[in-house]
Amino acid sequence: MYFDSEPDRAEWNEIGESYTNDNIIQEYIDTVVESVDADAIREAKLKVVVDCGSGAGCFTAPYLLRALGCELITLNCQADGFFPGRDPEPIEENLTELIEVVKQLNADIGLAHDGDADRTICIDEKGNFVLGDKTFALVEKQMLKENDGGIVVTTVATSQAIYDIADEYNGEIIATAVGDLLVARELKEKDGLFGGEENGGLIFPEFVYGRDAAMTVAKILEIIAKEKKTLSELVAELPVYYSKKMKIECGDELKEAVMESIAKEVSETTDFEIDTTDGVKILKEDGWVIIRPSGTEPIFRCFAESDSQEKADEMTQWGIGLIEKYTRQL
Repeated sequence: MYFDSEPDRAEWNEIGESYTNDNIIQEYIDTVVESVDADAIREAKLKVVVDCGSGAGCFTAPYLLRALGCELITLNCQADGFFPGRDPEPIEENLTELIEVVKQLNADIGLAHDGDADRTICIDEKGNFVLGDKTFALVEKQMLKENDGGIVVTTVATSQAIYDIADEYNGEIIATAVGDLLVARELKEKDGLFGGEENGGLIFPEFVYGRDAAMTVAKILEIIAKEKKTLSELVAELPVYYSKKMKIECGDELKEAVMESIAKEVSETTDFEIDTTDGVKILKEDGWVIIRPSGTEPIFRCFAESDSQEKADEMTQWGIGLIEKYTRQL
């Protein structure tokens, strides 16, 4: 309807029948349970700490975890739009309480959701914050193994580890611009197996064409249960890359000119490959850096990944320097 210049319109009393389903949340939970090996999870008797951040996950996550037979400890699981317990964004600095509880109670895993519960961030049994691209890689590996390969859709800002795993397990990677709707649309058009982003938002097409935290939680617990390994052991088996993320202010009116100037300089002064699917992604022999404007804020984001933290930090600083240079000149 958004892109249709002449949508069909109707008066309020001519719209048609309305439909309600008071059991929809239970049906949702039941369908997630049916989509994984619930018996294996129950037999593992996992101790789980879940932090819903007072968001939408309060209505689903605790009930799903109990249905999967987990020993459950809850944090911030009373819905409250003022988010009294923590900021709803599940970044490491907002999850200090969850990290501490996981360590103190010797839990198998900590789980955190964002406000609308379509993203999942994990804390391993040692209290380590697990980056979203690690979660993506872990689930991708399992999905490709179970299905003997398939199409995986992600964004240009996702880790090289995703490509490494695809090469090893007969997967094909399709990269889109940043945005879960773009990933979901490509998954549907290409009949993809699995997809998502590096922020903990994973998409399981057989379940729903959208990021879904409940399905992500169930799948991660299933992997732990069936592999009979801790989360830290599973993560340690993944390809290792180091990343850095930064952001810098830039007026919306300058964004396009800044991107064009950066792309021009890099193409004229280096032999690096450039991908302009979304912003400017510069691919070097030892990693990559992506410089892209926010679609909702007057800022640029700069992500880099390399084979060492020092290189990732240097590449991010280089990208920020390019943004600063052309922001001043334009």
